[in-house]
Amino acid sequence: MQQDIHSLILSTIQEAYPDISKHLILLIWSRAFGMAQANSDIDVMILVDEANYALYKNISVQKWFREASEDPWLEVYITHNGLKLLLEVKFITVVHCSNLVDYHAYMTALPLADHAEYKNFKKDLKARYDSHYEKFLMKAYVGFFQHFKDMKGITEKEDSDMMRKALFIKKWAVLEDFLRLLYVIQKQGYPTAKWLLPLLQTTAVWPRADTIVSRIIDMKTYDELLEIEKDIKSVINNEYMPERPYVNARWKFLKEFKLNHQKN
Repeated sequence: MQQDIHSLILSTIQEAYPDISKHLILLIWSRAFGMAQANSDIDVMILVDEANYALYKNISVQKWFREASEDPWLEVYITHNGLKLLLEVKFITVVHCSNLVDYHAYMTALPLADHAEYKNFKKDLKARYDSHYEKFLMKAYVGFFQHFKDMKGITEKEDSDMMRKALFIKKWAVLEDFLRLLYVIQKQGYPTAKWLLPLLQTTAVWPRADTIVSRIIDMKTYDELLEIEKDIKSVINNEYMPERPYVNARWKFLKEFKLNHQKN
């Protein structure tokens, strides 16, 4: 079934752009990491050099896919198993990983045809990620516990309708940061918010993560929050990050990190 739709996608692109198979053609986003619905859009990225980028831009204009001022892009509907699916194809010359959502998308990308550069593509991405890993981990760790500290401040206030509303809002920032931290601990990027928990459930990083999420959602009092914090720290600090210099001393580390970062 999956190979069938991959062949349909590839043949559609090849019909639009001649000699396209010589390039690295990647299926990205939900269709690539296996969380797509039957009617989900199909996102494809094609890595080309500058000369071919100009060539495919001209073809896109000539075939009325794009305006002359726009980048090369194919947007067309294909039919598969009776469903009308939107196929979006974009061309890039350089892979920019400006954030960990992009990194996750590219690392989970699937080639639609065999290509010698696929392994090098992923190897290069991982090397760039690894070179900045300490920064990513520090940011995720400190960010999560800062939001958690803010939530503690809310629950310490006098019980009121305004406090409950503020707590409701803050919980979602805390939950996102908690799940993102778990991805970074695994040396991964992370998906967009809607896929954070569903994809995490497919790994064994922390079987109790689901329980923590439910407890944060249901949490109403300061005492409940302290118990959740204790349970989180017992795992994050003691099991996953036992030798990190900023565990239990995150603000000192953050200050040192900022000073070193500014020097560089």
